[in-house]
Amino acid sequence: MENIKKFYNLDRPILITGETGTGKTRLARHIFERSNIHNQKFCHVHLTSLQDDLFASELFGHKKGSFTGAINSSSGYLEEVGTGTLFLDEIGDISLKAQKNLLFLIEEGVFYSVGASVPKKLKARLILATRRDLKKRVEQGKFREDLYYRLMLFNIELKALRFSEEILRDKINSFFNEFKKLYNRPNLVLDSAVYEVFMSYLWPGNIRELKNCLEYCCFMANEKVLISDLPSWIKGPGGGIKTSNSYRKSLELFEREYIVSALYKFQGGVNRTCSGIGISKSTLIAKIKKYGINIWEIKAKIKANRHGI
Repeated sequence: MENIKKFYNLDRPILITGETGTGKTRLARHIFERSNIHNQKFCHVHLTSLQDDLFASELFGHKKGSFTGAINSSSGYLEEVGTGTLFLDEIGDISLKAQKNLLFLIEEGVFYSVGASVPKKLKARLILATRRDLKKRVEQGKFREDLYYRLMLFNIELKALRFSEEILRDKINSFFNEFKKLYNRPNLVLDSAVYEVFMSYLWPGNIRELKNCLEYCCFMANEKVLISDLPSWIKGPGGGIKTSNSYRKSLELFEREYIVSALYKFQGGVNRTCSGIGISKSTLIAKIKKYGINIWEIKAKIKANRHGI
């Protein structure tokens, strides 16, 4: 991705698109850290965590008394980040009303705190990301066409691992070396059969899944990473997870097994699991509820195994 260097000091909004786990947050930080404003603030905002009625207040700030509960004036993310970089994650999920506010910000370069009549100048550099197909969202009437074309001007699309053997091979070697160093395993090697599994697996969780899998292997293996050292969700060519005739249902089956496996790995600790697999606490809790995962049962089994019960 040699052309990424051209984006380092671009002062226009940058849109990063790609499936979940393709490394959008990682790339946003990479661009920031190599920019000429790397000594300024970097603020990562998960837009899905902002309720629609609070979107403007959280982003632009508000004046005291501007709405019920606004007992004090407050600066928003745009002011707090100053001349740094504001990373707006999952812009494909915000409402049409929020999209209108975002378009005005980008087009005019100014914003109004809620309840204020004097505009403030946009000083931050914006990087935005989404896992959604924005063109499809436009066709469905869920995303503004004018905002779509404005954001697509400087778009970086991250390919899923299954679409590039070269990227997959590079990531396998990179992460394997990273975790050999982390766990002080300089002589650890990957068995050829394991390498074949890695290359044939579709990686629905993309880079995030690959990274977690390799860390698990480096931790579990002895002198060589064998098939038996692989986590349960990936064993065998193409993965050992249950599948369905529905693509969406198959991904859900994988996601559930992946989360259960991660919870076991991190001893049932929600915070540790969030940190380990790279998702927010609210997202993990929502998925635990969605899939009916009994976290107390997992903790009980871990405790029983620990005591040999």
